[in-house]
Amino acid sequence: MNDVRTLLANSGQTLTDAELANRVSVISQTFNTTDGVSGTSNASIYWMAGLGLLALALAGGGYAVYRRRKKAQAEAMAEEEAPKVELPTIDIDSVSNESQVRKQLESLAKRKPDEFVNLLRTWLADE
Repeated sequence: MNDVRTLLANSGQTLTDAELANRVSVISQTFNTTDGVSGTSNASIYWMAGLGLLALALAGGGYAVYRRRKKAQAEAMAEEEAPKVELPTIDIDSVSNESQVRKQLESLAKRKPDEFVNLLRTWLADE
């Protein structure tokens, strides 16, 4: 009642206690705490969590696709930049003697061992 009296005094009106009682009525009421309100908020929380997980899964999938493309692109560039290795050839048909083939192989092994190893690997891969 004092609050109402103060508000009315600011407006220039003065009322007695009886007049205030006729104008102002105070009703006490308890708050309604049903599970329906909290159930709605729980459902919206689940929806938001589901949407968040969906967004996270989409972002992860997009990142995986991006990384796969980037890796394929890097491999393609590495293949283009790789130097072409020419393997030494020994014409076995033109050599009539096995000792000449052996001498050529030994000299190749002594001069260029890396090329000799690559030659042996290609021979083994062909067989």
